[in-house]
Amino acid sequence: MVGLLRRAADQAAMIGDHALMNALLAAALRLIEPGETATLIAVHTGRHAALYGLGRLDEADEEYRTIEGLDRTALDRAAATAVQVSSLTHRSRFADAIGLGIDSLRELGITVPAPDRLTAELDHQFDDLHRWLDRTDAADDLARPELTEPTLLATTRLIDAVQPAAYFGGGHGAVAWLSLEALRIWLEHGPGPTLIGPASAAAVAAVARRGDHAAGYRAVRRVLALGEVRGYEPGTSEARRRFALLSCWFEPIENGVQAAGRAREGLIAGGDLANAGYTYHPTAHYLLDCAPSLDVLVAEVEAGLALVRQTGNEQTGQWLDCYQWLAGVLRGESVATTGKAVPADRYADNPMALFHAHLSHALVAAVFGDPVGLSQHTAAAMPLLSVVPGLYPTAVARFLHGLALAEQARAGHGDEPGGLLAELDEVTSWLAARAADAPDNFLHLLRLLEAERAWAVGDFHAAALAFDTARREAADGQRPWHRALITERTARFHLAHGLEQTGRDLLARAREYYATWGATAKVAQLDWAYPTSQVGALTTIGPAGDRHADDLQLSSTVTTGTLDLLAILAASQALSSETDIERLHARVVEVLRAMTGATSVHLLLRDDDRHDWLLPAANRTTDTATAGSPHERDLPMSAVRYVQRTAEILIVDDATRDDRFARDPYIAGLGACSLLAMPILGRGTLRAVLVLENHLMRAAFTTERLDAVRLIAAQLAVSLDNAQLYADLTASRARIVAAADQARRRIERDLHDGAQQRLVTLAMRARIARRAVPPESGALREQLEALAAEASTAMTELRELARGIHPPTLAQGGLLPALNALARRSRVPVRIKAPTGHRLPEPVEVAAYYVVAEALTNATKHAEPSIVTVEIEIDTTPPDTVLRVQVHDDGRGGAHFTGGTGLLGLKDRVETLGGRLTLHSGPTTGTAVLAEFPLRRAVMGPS
Repeated sequence: MVGLLRRAADQAAMIGDHALMNALLAAALRLIEPGETATLIAVHTGRHAALYGLGRLDEADEEYRTIEGLDRTALDRAAATAVQVSSLTHRSRFADAIGLGIDSLRELGITVPAPDRLTAELDHQFDDLHRWLDRTDAADDLARPELTEPTLLATTRLIDAVQPAAYFGGGHGAVAWLSLEALRIWLEHGPGPTLIGPASAAAVAAVARRGDHAAGYRAVRRVLALGEVRGYEPGTSEARRRFALLSCWFEPIENGVQAAGRAREGLIAGGDLANAGYTYHPTAHYLLDCAPSLDVLVAEVEAGLALVRQTGNEQTGQWLDCYQWLAGVLRGESVATTGKAVPADRYADNPMALFHAHLSHALVAAVFGDPVGLSQHTAAAMPLLSVVPGLYPTAVARFLHGLALAEQARAGHGDEPGGLLAELDEVTSWLAARAADAPDNFLHLLRLLEAERAWAVGDFHAAALAFDTARREAADGQRPWHRALITERTARFHLAHGLEQTGRDLLARAREYYATWGATAKVAQLDWAYPTSQVGALTTIGPAGDRHADDLQLSSTVTTGTLDLLAILAASQALSSETDIERLHARVVEVLRAMTGATSVHLLLRDDDRHDWLLPAANRTTDTATAGSPHERDLPMSAVRYVQRTAEILIVDDATRDDRFARDPYIAGLGACSLLAMPILGRGTLRAVLVLENHLMRAAFTTERLDAVRLIAAQLAVSLDNAQLYADLTASRARIVAAADQARRRIERDLHDGAQQRLVTLAMRARIARRAVPPESGALREQLEALAAEASTAMTELRELARGIHPPTLAQGGLLPALNALARRSRVPVRIKAPTGHRLPEPVEVAAYYVVAEALTNATKHAEPSIVTVEIEIDTTPPDTVLRVQVHDDGRGGAHFTGGTGLLGLKDRVETLGGRLTLHSGPTTGTAVLAEFPLRRAVMGPS
């Protein structure tokens, strides 16, 4: 019966029915005698693989522990170990996966080099790779006998399983060694079905470690050819997956899509779901660039997510999520703030996904014309190229980085452009080498970077020729967003140089390309920025009413520049919710850049007391908002002063050609500068000026946009009033708290210098009088002694009362000495963890002290803890420096803000300083009080 169940389970495995396979083997286990160890190992191994295939990885862990307890040698459990390594990898437990795999390889007799010997060993292995490529050919591989030795077969399966963990875990040296070790076994013992997959990874190592694209391409083709001839599956499909990864350097990426699809089919048929999930790496990359529409990409990503989530493959799911987000933004299904930082902590265990997150944000920034976001995200992506070595996205990242460098060089001042252009030349040189081998994939991108560089240095003729060449090269292939972006940037180049009709015709073409691709959000942005009266809409009507992207005509009847009132309402609501000048400024920049296509947005505040214009700055004190006066080279101040004089809206097609502004130090260094400046009035007076710029093109701001900007400006005037009122209220609360603290200090000094001194004097005089009383007056002596003791007790109580009002140690020594003194007086043990060597602003020190004192008092009274821990840290992570004070006890929980006035008063005090106080209290976890104080522009000196 056990044999029948196992054979049925094998049949289920062949069709990928892991649920049936698990059920059959679970039934078989109940029939096996405890002494039949070999059978138990085999059945548990099969069930372990079934649970892994179902994505029930925790249950698979239990099964593997059972196998470890049953087997006798590494060889017996090698198959299960390979599956377990993949299971750990899927859950991002890379160190555990690598450790398990390497230990098993050592048990199987493989000599794993020490870290300090790895480089030398790799040099030797790469020499072997090149000898194999240069001195033998495919016929020699076919003449070799097949590998049959059981231990080596088990070794190659383990190598194949460990490679992804080493790859995702950042151990690319280990990945190279593992793949080249598989190739060594091939060369010494002959190829075999389990060697095809891991040996093909040597090709990736050649590209990743040595930058030798030709050797990698030759190697993977050699391995794949032998696997196809001998029918080694699923190893051949795994080799085909790696061929798909590397083919982009020598063949059109469409070939890589086909190869990856074939690889996926073979891997699923062979039951290798782990590597089947990895086939979505090349297809998602390639389809983003070559699929005729975003719908094709979305379908592929959704299918990939379904498969990898079935198997619990977390890291692949994370980066596929990036592509799903990207498509959603382009199709208008979600809104992106491209300049916003990618949450690195979300990808702490997955640098590959972090790279793809930055790459996706950079692409969105490039498409939507956000130079700041493009610069930020490409700069963040470049150091992460090492986590995706040798893969196609590294080329896209370099290309986008090149665009960012060109834009920075074109807008730069002083000596900065020289360094930017040198870095751009390095990127261009790298891309030129790739374009020489695969022109279909990279030549048009190379020509665009050449055009952008010529534009940056002011060489109009060279730039025009390069833009024209880039468009011609892109027109020959199916690269939708490449063609659209090249056409749009060519249009912006023409518009920036006054070639209005050509520029607008090209914009219309770009719009059609974006629309055909399915980037509806980009189309909406172009329709908003260039209404029908300026650009027109693209229609391509063929004889039968079909639309053709290659037969372009302008029509003035398809699109309109009507305002999106819902978007304006949402923007107004967002602005109305802001009560902080700095955040309000950031939100205004975000909203108006998205609505108008401005390359930069500035909000300048009028300070009548200083008779100057101020820029909201990130470095604010905790009580008053401050700003810095803009320098002449930082902003077009001539336009600001014009608006100040006239109190009228200013629209300038190109300030560099307008005599009123061309000599402005800021404008003089620009190639083009469209300007829109609008006064913000509040209660009849000029409160602020909005300045919108576009350095990419002339006449970027037109009267069609004014209604929307006016609505935003009207809301902005109200929000500025609200922010000022809130700032005044906060300042007023801060003054009240400061006055109360000063009163406390005065009372403490009065008690110390007045009442305490009088009580000391009284006690001393009572004791002097007692000594002067004759011995026979015993009753009087006792009364005087009691009077002296009572005066001393009153003095002690008064001293404690004075400390509670305002501890003198706090003013003299700072927060840490005051907390140490507080801890020494506590009836409960107190452990303090705090930095030393700096003083904090006095209001913050006082508030932090009372937070600790109140929390300690509450813990002592109500919680009965065994210990109270006080932790203080200063976080200097941008944008703000923050003091965090946490008091945690291990006693009874149940504390809440409504339980008394103490915590509620502390909450008010902390919030008055711009901070916040949070409370977490549970019946089994104790109570934790956390106070956070912003220290923006706070001066901290040595203690």
